[in-house]
Amino acid sequence: MSESEFLLQKDVEEVFALTPSDEAIASSREVIERYLNNNAALAGTIKWAEFSFIGKHIRSGISQAKSMSTRLISDWRDDRDIKELVSFAASGEIKAGLLVASANINEQYIWFVPYTPADPTAEQMTRLKAVVITQELIAQVIDMFNQEARITIAERRMIFQIVVGLHPKEAAIADGLSVETKRLHLKNACSKLNCSGQPELMRLVLGQMIHILYMCETETSHMQVIERFTSDFIGRSARLSVQRLSNGRLMRFWEFGPVDGRPLLMIHGILFPFLVLNCNDQLERHNIRLVVPVRAGFLDDQMSSELFYEGRLIDQTLEDLTAFVQQSWQKPIPVLGNATGGIFAMMMAQQDAGLFKNITVSSINLLAPNAGSDSFSSNFLGGIKKLAGNAGIFEWLAKQYLKTTFSGEKTTRFVLRRLFGDCATDLDVVNGVVGAGASFDWYRRLHSNSLLGIPSDFKLMADVAQSLIEDLRIPTTFLHGQNDAMTSIELVQELVSVNPAIHLQALPNCGHLAAASHPDMFWDSVAKAIE
Repeated sequence: MSESEFLLQKDVEEVFALTPSDEAIASSREVIERYLNNNAALAGTIKWAEFSFIGKHIRSGISQAKSMSTRLISDWRDDRDIKELVSFAASGEIKAGLLVASANINEQYIWFVPYTPADPTAEQMTRLKAVVITQELIAQVIDMFNQEARITIAERRMIFQIVVGLHPKEAAIADGLSVETKRLHLKNACSKLNCSGQPELMRLVLGQMIHILYMCETETSHMQVIERFTSDFIGRSARLSVQRLSNGRLMRFWEFGPVDGRPLLMIHGILFPFLVLNCNDQLERHNIRLVVPVRAGFLDDQMSSELFYEGRLIDQTLEDLTAFVQQSWQKPIPVLGNATGGIFAMMMAQQDAGLFKNITVSSINLLAPNAGSDSFSSNFLGGIKKLAGNAGIFEWLAKQYLKTTFSGEKTTRFVLRRLFGDCATDLDVVNGVVGAGASFDWYRRLHSNSLLGIPSDFKLMADVAQSLIEDLRIPTTFLHGQNDAMTSIELVQELVSVNPAIHLQALPNCGHLAAASHPDMFWDSVAKAIE
């Protein structure tokens, strides 16, 4: 034991001074050992990959046993352990129940578990899930389900060795202890867990392991639509995760930019792919980690119909976004609200002024084009605004657009070109002349899987923006294209002039899609605003 470890143990023993001396020593040793040997970020981490029974890779991810959060891996080559799972499965030697030692890391194992996805429409009904088994994971499982048993570190070690198939004699050799000592650890573990012997102990721990896997599967069971959208259009630039909120619901979210960058929450609007598809180089340059929660009703295969029809979709979205911010960060953070997302950001700040350090609102859409305009887009926006009082009709408008206009690339191209035809730079983005390529395919997919989120946003755009702007009391910057045909720069200037807490920065030669047409200018402005 080093001098620093010795001093640390003495300090910890003082904390246990109120307990009997033998318990104080044992408790302090356990705390020190777990502190030194376990990385808190890795303990309870479940790395997994899913395969067909012939070894075809389907998807993979990293789950946290305690928080019930899961990050899906866009490319299995990015993680050494998952790469080994895929490579082993490709050998064709996998079968249900197989447990093999890792070829790369000592005392790490791969376990293949059969399961049926919660989604009944899944392409392959029965799959194999390969899981990385470590001593830290077994310890986490034991702590989660057997808190009253007070299993010691030595007993946890023996349980792990039994689970991965070591005989007590082999375990004794591996640890440099006597067989009698290891058998005593096994006997004590069985007694504390009310197991009659080694076979029952195995069944108990493996059963608890399967329960962990089931709980993690429930977190990803409704991710099919957003997974496909991410892999087809967003690509490796996004890290897709799902996290259970304190209110019991789930939040799906993307992360872009450096993993250790300064956090920036983004609340998205309808056309958010135009922004995130063009952001990674800029995020790296400004060291920004962009976190984008995906709101209910968007890319949602568990359609939020009940909430929508009862008029509660917006309220629940605000509640979920607030819960996500509160449990993800311990202090106020900057937020970027894109289009309708800016309205949500202002509503959240109105309800809880302590959530955000500052607000940046980009390309807010108030359904108010330039006065006197008689273009296709202005007529469309005017019609939407006139129908704002009848929220129910928006759903049928969205479905009809899907049935006719967005049924194929040709009609999608025709409509989007008309919608953005009033601004040359926006039209260049839509056509893929600048930015991340033509938008027709991803827009059609987004629309078809957001049939409640889009109508809900249209209703929100026309209702509350003006009063929110007047009531803002935290530093806020509006970034708005001078040529934005969705909402005129003149209207935005008029609205923000009543509130000294708001600064308006007009983006020259930009339209509604400034983040895609002029990414350098846009992200430089965002970086300056969030300081």
